[in-house]
Amino acid sequence: MILQLRIDERLAHGQVCAGWIKFLGASHFIIANDEVANDAFQKQVMSLGIPNDVKSIFTTIDKAIGILNDPRSDPLKIFIVVKTPADTLKIVNSVNGITEVNIGNFGGIVQQDSATKKQLCKGVTMDAGNVDLVKEIKTKVKEVYNQKAPNFSRVQLAL
Repeated sequence: MILQLRIDERLAHGQVCAGWIKFLGASHFIIANDEVANDAFQKQVMSLGIPNDVKSIFTTIDKAIGILNDPRSDPLKIFIVVKTPADTLKIVNSVNGITEVNIGNFGGIVQQDSATKKQLCKGVTMDAGNVDLVKEIKTKVKEVYNQKAPNFSRVQLAL
């Protein structure tokens, strides 16, 4: 079962590892990013904050889709984090059962067109291309929102 799909350009960091994994009760944490999946150093650094009792899987977007579509994943409690709206859309288009997307942090690291960037809420800034991707994601799931941490309220995005 997919507990949450989160866009967070920082992927695995303290807020995600200490807050969300515990709050969601995740048994498995998938970090889906083509670059990180092939970078031993980044995987090692990101692994430091992941609780020992949670199975972490660093993988590509395509392999994550395969894992999520595998019937053996059904009983697992999966929290998945991706870096971009494009990766999110690819997963949402390929995996059934994703009903919502939490956009945690975006706009400070990923390169974007500065001429068309706008702030959707505090901590989420996107260019027109990424906004269009989020609008498309919204047509495929029940809700797209921002929630920084479990103890914060959900915030609707100004698309």
